[in-house]
Amino acid sequence: PEASRLAARVAEGIRRRRILILMLGDTSMGMINGYFGPRLLNPHGFTEHKIDQAWIIDRGRRIDEKRIDAAFAFVKDKGVTFHWGERGATDFDANATREQLRDYLAVLDLIDEYKADCLGWQYQLGLIPLRAPSDFAEGLFNSTCRPESNGDTIATATEADQGNVVPMEMMKRLL
Repeated sequence: PEASRLAARVAEGIRRRRILILMLGDTSMGMINGYFGPRLLNPHGFTEHKIDQAWIIDRGRRIDEKRIDAAFAFVKDKGVTFHWGERGATDFDANATREQLRDYLAVLDLIDEYKADCLGWQYQLGLIPLRAPSDFAEGLFNSTCRPESNGDTIATATEADQGNVVPMEMMKRLL
């Protein structure tokens, strides 16, 4: 009975306000991992808003360096260990981490602007010469212990996989 009451509360919340997935690039590298699209998502209370990842570059230019400094200090203070400049990864340095945090903050602002509940993020091959990989930023969203946290996770499916973000968001709400 308790689980049924919880499920009913979660379902009612979804009926009141659909779950919005902010989709950052849903078909990079020829992969269409668990992409359902609005026709299949909408009957289940989910919808999507697609954002071109070029927006990350544009919005990133407007991120105040003080926010990046604070985010960098936060992750270091929390014990994140970086293996900068190791053999085979000489391009991975403190600046690359700062750029990953810039992208994290730009996407955090997009989530706030669009009132998104969860995120699908697939790093685009075309970004390789322009941006550091998004893996660190993606991982931060799946934690409550992250820079500028509101105390909750933002369920983030790597590879923009709606087949993962839908159950991740549902589990977050149920748990």
